[in-house]
Amino acid sequence: MMSARRFSSVSPVFALLAVAVLLMPAVAAAQDAQQGQVTFTRDVAPILQRSCQNCHRPGSIAPMSLLTFEDARPWARAIKEKVRLREMPPWYVDKRIGYQEFLEDRSLTDEQIATIVQWADSGAPRGNAADMPPPVDFGDRLKWTLNDPPDMVVTMPQWYTVKANGPDEKVSFYAESVIEEDRYIRAVETKPDPGSFRVVHHSNTSLMHEEEGWNDFLNEYAVGKQADMFPRDSGRLLPKGSRIVFNVHYHSVGEEIKSQSQVAFWLYPKGIVPKYEVHTMKVGRNDDLDIPAGEITRHDGYFQLPKAAMLLGFQPHTHIRGHRQCLEGIDARLRGDDNRPEPAKTVVTTRSPQQQKAEVKQQTQPQPEPQSAPAFDSSQLSAEIASLEAELAKDVERYAKRPRVSRQNSAATMRDISAWYRDEWRKKVERIGNLNYPDEARRQQIYGSLRMLVTINRDGTVQELRVIESSGQPVLDDAALRIVRLAAPFAPFTGELAQKYDQVEIIRTWRFERGDRLSSR
Repeated sequence: MMSARRFSSVSPVFALLAVAVLLMPAVAAAQDAQQGQVTFTRDVAPILQRSCQNCHRPGSIAPMSLLTFEDARPWARAIKEKVRLREMPPWYVDKRIGYQEFLEDRSLTDEQIATIVQWADSGAPRGNAADMPPPVDFGDRLKWTLNDPPDMVVTMPQWYTVKANGPDEKVSFYAESVIEEDRYIRAVETKPDPGSFRVVHHSNTSLMHEEEGWNDFLNEYAVGKQADMFPRDSGRLLPKGSRIVFNVHYHSVGEEIKSQSQVAFWLYPKGIVPKYEVHTMKVGRNDDLDIPAGEITRHDGYFQLPKAAMLLGFQPHTHIRGHRQCLEGIDARLRGDDNRPEPAKTVVTTRSPQQQKAEVKQQTQPQPEPQSAPAFDSSQLSAEIASLEAELAKDVERYAKRPRVSRQNSAATMRDISAWYRDEWRKKVERIGNLNYPDEARRQQIYGSLRMLVTINRDGTVQELRVIESSGQPVLDDAALRIVRLAAPFAPFTGELAQKYDQVEIIRTWRFERGDRLSSR
């Protein structure tokens, strides 16, 4: 009995030692494995904090929050696709060419994209809680960007109620007060009230002078956009007699919300005129556009600076039809074929000041001999005009021979002679699509929506088929294309439709919904 009691009293000690010996190598191995694994807390969260959370947080404009692991984990695959395609975060500067040193650049590097992709592909692990960085302090939405209070604040004359559901709206409001004297601005900021951030896509302010009949862009609010703070010794004139105009783009979010924007000014003291005056201009404007259907065309516009200037920023603006835009600074002095007079020495400066480096002596390059302007050749000019006229005649001929296409737009109604054809097409692709619902999407419960363009010839064959807005899920995009090919050919045109059109263009939103159901609208 004694030996049994002794054995029973010491056996737990041996048991604990044995467990410890067995567990320690496993813990060490797990820690070693985690060191080589991409995790949310250590690797992904810092990227989201820097580039995503300003929009993806409660009360902001993005559809979901990405503040925590619990927020982000369900969206891992969608996040991967969006960043892989560089659709998110929104930053549309081409990283392969041109100037790249922009302030507040929230775009992702190739390494950051690879990190997120690896995290999603490895099952989106949480990681060690101790690795999680502290949450970002986004500040008080009631406060302005600058620490010191503004010298003047102008408020929209009334609140505007954004409907719970409905199309986007752009509404203008005119401030009641008029600027009483010339003052120079050193900083300006526009923002909506804190309760309406979710419904304000952007809020523009401009200066309108009713007596002189002009209107000039002033400032813009959008998510992530802060105050415009002008460089030292520079400012913008707020002219006497001008009035502030608010133009706000509203977006419904499912509940009725009231909104009211404000614009704040930080001013130079009265009587102070800064050395440099800031101007906002529309440059390179070209209103003479002719874009043939289905083609990509290039259009150029030019603006000659009246004097030397520094470019503080620019905003490309092309709306739906625009695909790419380029801003170039041309130094007329460097063009050998340029015959403009000497005052055309204008340079657009786009590089921010760099740290001074040690002075390096450079060898003086020999200057080329000045060249005299070439003699005017009227016969050459006539030949060039004739060549342009011939090219124009070819363009006109091509335009006359282009296919007659019935296009669908937001104004299409049942009175459109192709409406019945589109509806029959919809019924067929939905029937074929639900019979051939993608197995992978069903197994993995992948849902989403995409927009696709289909162009159908007079005989019912498909002329063009492409996804114009991806779902972010390749399995859904590929399934939508496959379903249209399975459903083709479609019915040939008949009656008035066949008499008037050679093709019908259909743009639809495809929804792969819960319950493994496909719908098109």
